[in-house]
Amino acid sequence: YDGVAAGAAQEPTVPELRDLLATSPLLGQLDDTEMDQLANASTVARFAVGELMLDSRVPNRDLLLLVEGNAQLVFSERTNGDRPIGEVGPGELIDLVTSVPREGPTVALRALTDCEVLVIESGVIAEIASRNTALATAFNRMTGIRRRRIERMTEPAGRVSNVEGDQ
Repeated sequence: YDGVAAGAAQEPTVPELRDLLATSPLLGQLDDTEMDQLANASTVARFAVGELMLDSRVPNRDLLLLVEGNAQLVFSERTNGDRPIGEVGPGELIDLVTSVPREGPTVALRALTDCEVLVIESGVIAEIASRNTALATAFNRMTGIRRRRIERMTEPAGRVSNVEGDQ
């Protein structure tokens, strides 16, 4: 990964951003007006292998769309290190559960390979979701599944259940 070369690369145009947004099966179902709104509210970010992409200790309401690469959502504790919650790949949307306490264990997204993501401004995605019940329902389901996985990982020792069955 060459950060200098990547930074010097030209930012994508709105039509190119629309094409990248359409890699998400969920976002690809939106109409042209909504896709234009999202494209205008999106920026590209790049992360190298091992780099922290999101951290629950840092307030962030934006939504990430993984365009290229693979990342791992982890539950991170000082004493036990990182415990995987799940992996995400191209076309997947990532939004950290905001109710995770700032003290103690954290939830983070770490790049497993070099990654390129679209960062979508939270206000725009929230506005579109408020008018699109299918999108709002899908976001709620995604957040609920991840929240349950995190809650299971924070249960006292001996009570931790299998998070893989939480599909």
